[in-house]
Amino acid sequence: MELLEHVTREHPRVKVIMVTGQANVQHAVEVMKRGAADYMPKPFSTDEFVDRVKSHLASDEAPAYAARVVRSAASPSDPLAKYVGEHPSIQNLKRLVPPVAQSKAPVFIHGESGTGKEILSRVVHELSDRSDRPYVTLNCANLPRELVESHLFGHRKGAFTGAIEDREGAFERADGGTLLLDEVTEIDLPIQAKLLRVLQEQEFQKVGDSNKKKVDVRIIATSNRDLREAVEEGSFREDLYHRLAVFPLHVPPLRERIADVPLLAQHFVRKYCDMYNLPEKTIDEELLARFQDRSE
Repeated sequence: MELLEHVTREHPRVKVIMVTGQANVQHAVEVMKRGAADYMPKPFSTDEFVDRVKSHLASDEAPAYAARVVRSAASPSDPLAKYVGEHPSIQNLKRLVPPVAQSKAPVFIHGESGTGKEILSRVVHELSDRSDRPYVTLNCANLPRELVESHLFGHRKGAFTGAIEDREGAFERADGGTLLLDEVTEIDLPIQAKLLRVLQEQEFQKVGDSNKKKVDVRIIATSNRDLREAVEEGSFREDLYHRLAVFPLHVPPLRERIADVPLLAQHFVRKYCDMYNLPEKTIDEELLARFQDRSE
């Protein structure tokens, strides 16, 4: 930390990549706040490290954290405003998101269904230096198991029955941007191995193609299941877990932040009044109380 502070103070144009053997989200946030350009937990491949260095050398952007994340939390245009909540747990989450977003490392968002994991994922993308690049989402739970590989990596015409033309996969469409893998724990083990290879080497093969294609994709994965539990059960690869959960973010359920219920209710009233061109409406206090009672 002292060396990082010295470099950023005395040589502000020098970009610092912090490397650690103990991935820890609080530590990562702290080093990004102090001016590190990137944060890489071990293990990683030589190619991945070289690509990361080349990426930073190719960028003219100064590494100073403050210059990258100057936004007003009160501004409606602030991406963080899209995630509604004032409970301390949500405020803490919002403090973590900007420095996490500035990294190129994968993010894992865990939370129950309906907690807004996908909204938070888009906020991470919009606060990153990839905000003007593609943002591609793939719901792994809604795909037929036999087509997951094709949707992830694409396929060549004739690769299997029904492959009547070439298809781009999610990684190819997200090149240069962000790929959200929603409910990532639903991917079968054989495909998890191929996903791990893409994360390590930043390259993939389409189904039915022998050629490899390089990509630059930032991964955000979500699940309503605990990744550690999935690893212990044997349904999720431990090495893939360590690759995906570099920055783990937990989204608390509404029952743990009842005070946010009125805020969310009013948010949705405004949203649908705008959507259907309705006059401004308010919610009766008794109804809000009922909502809060039902949320516990």
